[in-house]
Amino acid sequence: MRRPLSVIWLTAVALLAACTLDAAKPPRVTIVAPKNGSTVEGTSVLVRFKAEGIAIVPASGVKEDGKAHHHLFVDADVTPSSDVIPKTAQIYHLGNGADTLRIEKLAPGKHRLISVMAWGTHVAVAGARQDTVVITVAP
Repeated sequence: MRRPLSVIWLTAVALLAACTLDAAKPPRVTIVAPKNGSTVEGTSVLVRFKAEGIAIVPASGVKEDGKAHHHLFVDADVTPSSDVIPKTAQIYHLGNGADTLRIEKLAPGKHRLISVMAWGTHVAVAGARQDTVVITVAP
């Protein structure tokens, strides 16, 4: 049985739209641990990240589509998305492609952690979803 051309065309458009919607989903990073609102004991805090929609690799010094690495801002505001993320005492670069980071000597009290993915050039991945958690380090 032959199908009308309009049915074939509509089916093709629907399939293309479904693929485009999935492809348009921005990359996302999640701080898996510690959980938002948690209290941690001791001044050494292990932070674990999970990335979706992008591969986490060592920083190469160049922008490669689909490849990024993690940065963690501790009690610091995120830099503008078009700027190179600086190296400071409050901004950790995981340029080796790691998805875990141990922060040593985090003072007792509340702390805001913001995870940002960046290209190999240390510029944030435009449109990628960041994650923020607030934790308390017990005295």
